[in-house]
Parts: sequence; structure tokens; C-alpha cells
Amino acid sequence: MLKHNNLISFFFELSEKLLYMDEVAANTLRRFGENIAKIKKNKKLSYRKIAANCDIEHSDIKRYVDGKINPTLLSIVDLAKGLDINPKDLFDF
Repeated sequence: MLKHNNLISFFFELSEKLLYMDEVAANTLRRFGENIAKIKKNKKLSYRKIAANCDIEHSDIKRYVDGKINPTLLSIVDLAKGLDINPKDLFDF
């Protein structure tokens, strides 16, 4: 019975850690998106204008801003090109 209780405790702790990681990921994506929105607003750019300057669909840019999708490294570089900024500026949040 002791092994069973240890196994239950292990899975309970694991699920708590996974939930925490999900919260951290969601918060990071939200803050990343807010930063894109701030840059977009400061440069007076539309999603379509950003998309015209890079190889990312305007709908995907909107999903980045909304924190709905996690961009790849290459997408981040391309998005920076569309915003005419250095990629590291996207992480200034």
C-alpha cells in the first residue's frame, strides 16, 4: 500500500508542476504579445503591413499578439524583420 500512496503522491506533485509550467508559459506568451502590440502601436503599423515586410501571415502575427501560439526562433527573427527591429527587442518585456 505504501508504494501505491507514493505513486499517487508522485503524480499529484507532477501534475502541480505541469500546471505551474503552463502558467509560466502562458504568462510569457502574453507578455511577449503585449510587447509586440506596443512596438506595433509605436510604429503605427497594421498586422498586414508587418506581414508585407516579412514571411508571416497577418493572422499569425495577431495570434502572437494574443498569446495564442508560441513562435519558433525563425518566426521571431522574421517578425523582427517585419517590425524593422532587432530580434532581441521582442524580448524586452
